[in-house]
Amino acid sequence: MRDFYIYHRPETNQDEKVEPWEWCWEAFYNDGTIFKQFNDDDGTFHQIREIDQKNLHFFRTINYTTGRFFDILWHPQRKIISGRLGNILDNGTRRVTFYYFGYETSINGTIHKVINVILEDGNIIVTEDLGRINVA
Repeated sequence: MRDFYIYHRPETNQDEKVEPWEWCWEAFYNDGTIFKQFNDDDGTFHQIREIDQKNLHFFRTINYTTGRFFDILWHPQRKIISGRLGNILDNGTRRVTFYYFGYETSINGTIHKVINVILEDGNIIVTEDLGRINVA
């Protein structure tokens, strides 16, 4: 991976430098192409909103350092949820970063979320609400 990537923010028409994340996403399309959050070929950073979810075969969250990854087979009625959260512990001693990935879907007009949260030790918890995660 590079030291930084360039994100072109369409709202401001400005380029921003983005440092690589520990966990990144990759979108695998039905035609066999792969769209990466951090593209080493051209040095660009991409956001979830750029993924063509209608043509998605599966969504991968990957740690390039360890090679560990998690895949979600895709259904066109789903909407991707992915990102990271940085929290300062209540006692202010250290920052904790969680990476998350999953999807939301509407069933009979009700939104349901499945969010996988990668903890610092590499374990995963599943939640419907990121606000319910407590760090001790």
